[in-house]
Amino acid sequence: MVVAGAGPAGLSVAAACATQGLSVVVVAPHLRPWHQTYGMWADELDAVSTALLGDTARTDGPPPLGRRYPVTVVRTTAGSQDIGRAYARLHNDVVHGLLLGQLRAGGGATRTGSVAAVHQDPAGQVATLTDGTTLTGGIVVDARGGGPGSAHQRAWGERVTGDLGGLVPDRGALLMDWAVPVSYTHLRAHETDSYL
Repeated sequence: MVVAGAGPAGLSVAAACATQGLSVVVVAPHLRPWHQTYGMWADELDAVSTALLGDTARTDGPPPLGRRYPVTVVRTTAGSQDIGRAYARLHNDVVHGLLLGQLRAGGGATRTGSVAAVHQDPAGQVATLTDGTTLTGGIVVDARGGGPGSAHQRAWGERVTGDLGGLVPDRGALLMDWAVPVSYTHLRAHETDSYL
């Protein structure tokens, strides 16, 4: 299997497949932690912690994979509404390192480069890299993002310091802010106590 891209989706699928004994190579321009802010529901963070940390995820204290925000609100022009579900901001460096560790422990490999094209061959799918190298696998997973027909992130997280004037609840997250008249919804976070 060839995985094109080393973002959260690419590394997650590659690590999961390598853990199951599949032969996997990840092709990406670099393998450094992601600069984007990623989050998920806090109750889902427990399952991710168990998958990446095993029994060590059951120790006392918050999981090291992310920071939890017990109050999550959505804001519209009508006001703020607590949606009743806690949110979490991932610690990218920790998650990235654990996924790479699982990939390598399962025998997976990494290759610096970029996939330029994919075609079917009698031996399987063939990924052609920009340097002309070809890699053949039973399947090529395109997790590069940004290409035709791919999903695009339309909201993003921001950590904001300073007084937010009650915009974000104490120790909480502002998940979506539809009250701000901008073309894209902004997620804001208070660095010390709050996030979104």
